[in-house]
Amino acid sequence: MSSKSKNLVIVGAGHLGCRVAQLWRESYPEARIVLKTRSFNEKRATLWSSLGYIPVSSKDPGEAEKSDCVIFCAPPTGNDNYPDDVHQALQDHWTGSAQGGFVFTSSGGVLAENGGGVVNEASEIKHSPYNDKILEAEKHTLDNEGCVIRLGGLYEQNRGAHNYWLTVKDAYPSAPNGLINLIHYQDAALCVIRILERQIRSRLFLASDGQPISRSGICQAARLNPDYSDKSLPRFEGQEDLIDGKKYVTARLQSELDWKPLFPDFKTFMADMYQNVQPCDLLAGLK
Repeated sequence: MSSKSKNLVIVGAGHLGCRVAQLWRESYPEARIVLKTRSFNEKRATLWSSLGYIPVSSKDPGEAEKSDCVIFCAPPTGNDNYPDDVHQALQDHWTGSAQGGFVFTSSGGVLAENGGGVVNEASEIKHSPYNDKILEAEKHTLDNEGCVIRLGGLYEQNRGAHNYWLTVKDAYPSAPNGLINLIHYQDAALCVIRILERQIRSRLFLASDGQPISRSGICQAARLNPDYSDKSLPRFEGQEDLIDGKKYVTARLQSELDWKPLFPDFKTFMADMYQNVQPCDLLAGLK
């Protein structure tokens, strides 16, 4: 990549976007990194500016910044114009240059399988009002030569399904042995960066650590961590013999990106490897 091609625009600079930004800065310290959010927050903007990043919001006047490398990682929740926002980001922010690329972070939740079976990038999808917003955004991306990465459930030490289940309620209606596919925020960020660095076009990937785990297994593994060791296990009141969910096959990701997760599975991370994660300065003091 040329010096200019290392510049990066992150649309939807939330938890994942900030992880990408910090890792990108470590690899390309001279890069101009723009962090775009839907609304303006003075405390956040001041922090990001002090660290050398360029905070902008969707409501800022003026011409949108274009870059050879663009990531769209804003979630669809509460946004009826989500597909249009992705399409607009492609038009406003990406140069379309052969140097770099555009990556849209999607969700494996659009896949129809819900009986514990195996899925990959070609598996059947499930239509719903929520999923259709994501699928339309995926189509905009692929039609414009961007890449889509369907992520499993994102987590880190104090963020993810385990934190919700162990701290919010005592009981949930889901089946205890249903399968969840997980990926650490750091690993997801590294996948996104790898796609940009390899300048891949019009490709769909499915991403997880490759070790699906049950809901009850997630809670048991989380209690190996000192932050959760005193938490009571919640009750999952669904059928014990029901195995819903799916098992991600990530062979394409591993072969085409030469990628494997830093954190091989959730249990290993929570028991020991949580100590190996570098804090994200962009998130310091922010919710």
